[in-house]
Amino acid sequence: MKEIWRPTVWDRTPYDVWLAGGKKGALDKATTIADDILATTSPSRCPRPSPRDRAIVARADAELAAE
Repeated sequence: MKEIWRPTVWDRTPYDVWLAGGKKGALDKATTIADDILATTSPSRCPRPSPRDRAIVARADAELAAE
């Protein structure tokens, strides 16, 4: 399975190697990855909803309000 997929956040190194490497946990790694994505990616704008989209949302809102 290691040849197919290696986790990027979860650390599978031996405990002593992990300790020697500064004990960076999954939250620290995930935060670093998220910060990198936010720093290097610019968000695209969502298109304005069409009248058809608005009608679908209005029907769904009405159905949910009736429950």
